[in-house]
Amino acid sequence: MTEILSPTDMASALTSSFVMDDVIRWEMHPPSRRGPPPNPFAASLLAEFSASTLAIVKGDANYRRLLGDLKWDHHVPFASVISYFPCGVLALRTCKSEVLVGVPAERQQQAAAQDPKWLVNGRYGVMQYAHVR
Repeated sequence: MTEILSPTDMASALTSSFVMDDVIRWEMHPPSRRGPPPNPFAASLLAEFSASTLAIVKGDANYRRLLGDLKWDHHVPFASVISYFPCGVLALRTCKSEVLVGVPAERQQQAAAQDPKWLVNGRYGVMQYAHVR
């Protein structure tokens, strides 16, 4: 599931708050290949996430880490790219780079018609959820 949010929609979506028990630092390892799915994380980190039901990934840099910082075709399903992840993932990010997946071509065209730099100017964002296991 992917939703592209305008600046107004982003403001209303961010009025909720979350309580977190623990914060885990991501120790990213560079992807060694350019094919789906990437797995840029240490095995020990993935083992920690396997005990979780949901990981909330916030921010453009963490989103890029989740996708291996690779330039995917934007229509590739989010769930297929993160299929290596051992629990559900909710990704929240402001678009500041062209690394993006899970957006149908027609929605990309709509966003580009509204703002040709929608992928990189930080005025648009996405919320994506997938639970592949």
